[in-house]
Amino acid sequence: MEMTRITIAIALVAAATAYGKPQRIKRPDIAQDNALLKAVRLTAGEMLRATNLTAEQAAEIASVFEPWRVGVAYSVGDVRRYDGDLYECIQPHTSQSDWTPDAVPALWKSHAPAGVIPEWVQPTGAHDAYQTGDLVTFEGQVWRSVIDANVWSPTAYPAGWELQE
Repeated sequence: MEMTRITIAIALVAAATAYGKPQRIKRPDIAQDNALLKAVRLTAGEMLRATNLTAEQAAEIASVFEPWRVGVAYSVGDVRRYDGDLYECIQPHTSQSDWTPDAVPALWKSHAPAGVIPEWVQPTGAHDAYQTGDLVTFEGQVWRSVIDANVWSPTAYPAGWELQE
């Protein structure tokens, strides 16, 4: 599914219509209507999970998500902005200053824009294990997983990875 400004606009109008407000939507209007804001976040979150976003597209929808904060109880599926990126909560928890989304992959899944190859991080279980075809950077090189449920680094289990030239 390719996402463009038009797609985002359609989704926002659909969300507004679902809440009985079929009108042109502007950011200040959204901020004034909590129910509409929740609908927009839900729609943008679904788009985020269903597509590979470009950096420009991620930046377009990032503003509807709240920033990550310390001392907040997060639920599975919550999406937050942190250090310019979007993260989805994958395990319920109350945030701590040393549990930032970029530092604790057991709690947060990064939604890196398309074309950005993420750094390898140690999976904590089946929910975040690498699948066949997943690309990662590891020790300055790009690797592709050749097995499903891959929880090993390229050095720990070389047979599970293929170096990309």
